[in-house]
Amino acid sequence: MPKKSMLMLFALSLWLIGCGSVSAEDVSACELPAEWPAAYVLESIDLVDTRSGTVHKDQWIAVSNDRIQATSRTDERSEWNELEALDGCGLTVAPGLADMHVHLNPEDLPAYVSAGVTTVRNLWGWPGLKTLIQQVDTKQIEGPTIHGISPGLDGPPEYWPFTQLVMTPEQGRASVRKQVADGWTTLKLYQDLSHDTYLAIVDEAQKNGMAYGGHISRKVGLRLALASGHGFIEHLSGYEVELNPMGQGGAIAWRSIDESLIPELIEMTVASGVWNCPTLAIFSLIARGDAVVSSRRQAFVKALFDAQAPLLIGTDAGIGRTAPGTSIHDEIQEFVEAGISTRDVLRIATIEAARFLNAEGEFGELVSDSQADFLLIEGDPFPDLSVLRSPEAVILKGKRVR
Repeated sequence: MPKKSMLMLFALSLWLIGCGSVSAEDVSACELPAEWPAAYVLESIDLVDTRSGTVHKDQWIAVSNDRIQATSRTDERSEWNELEALDGCGLTVAPGLADMHVHLNPEDLPAYVSAGVTTVRNLWGWPGLKTLIQQVDTKQIEGPTIHGISPGLDGPPEYWPFTQLVMTPEQGRASVRKQVADGWTTLKLYQDLSHDTYLAIVDEAQKNGMAYGGHISRKVGLRLALASGHGFIEHLSGYEVELNPMGQGGAIAWRSIDESLIPELIEMTVASGVWNCPTLAIFSLIARGDAVVSSRRQAFVKALFDAQAPLLIGTDAGIGRTAPGTSIHDEIQEFVEAGISTRDVLRIATIEAARFLNAEGEFGELVSDSQADFLLIEGDPFPDLSVLRSPEAVILKGKRVR
């Protein structure tokens, strides 16, 4: 039972017993129902506003057809009196979280949902992914909403299954056309693309209206990628190479960066409009807990944030290092330790993810017409976002799934 409800129950029990009207056994606890109706009004809740970073007390939301139909902040309660009322037990309702860098294994879907992740972005397409997306969308399978991009386009050697190996500009153009034919709208570009092949891919992608981004190839470089419309960068790849006098790359290279070069790169990043998904927690693991690497990567993310460069929160879960679902809370903590306010971190993990996916209002905030994906938690999350780690309940498309 939620702590807030327990305290309220205890106080009420003492008062009633003191009055001699009922015994302690007569007082029933507030419990969330295990099965929720298709349409309902959830009452006696506090609502997290991820846009303003505030919590609104004693609110309600109306849910029907998998979506939030109305909220007490904008609508009249009387219009929804015909819906079944559910007692929210004084809990706080927050939007579900978005993990914006995963490598999805179907068996991991329950782990994401249990951890409060209701949206994921899969960063390497594979056969069957689109079928899985459709099965989740049509509720044949229970899982977070999935956004996918193409298999990785890369030069040799082949690191991952389903890599689209391209070694010439002609092969690069042909591969782009294949991704279009296969129904992908966004290209994943990887770390060993040659200079000329990269430029051919970019040109063909632009002709076909495709977005593109991913890793920065050492043979291309960060500066050319930013100038070529690279839309998103994963893991801060390429930055450590530009910041090293000898051009070293990789996690440990952050130990030897020239910090005087950071302002120029931040300025270039902002001017390009590129999004960064830093995946801080997994790089702390890759660097084996090296405090210098972690602190410098965190400081770079804070510098991006301060310059209003757009950021995403992602974990790289699914490759055997970070746990599906729960690792998003480790990533959230890394952002907080970087010096970004809890209000802004939660906004990045919700509204900013929706903005990147051109889906504002679809998820990430508790507003009318958004998908009914939310968490019920104890108290105000903004003093300490770790309360998100243990939700009392997870609601996915209006249905309680945890």
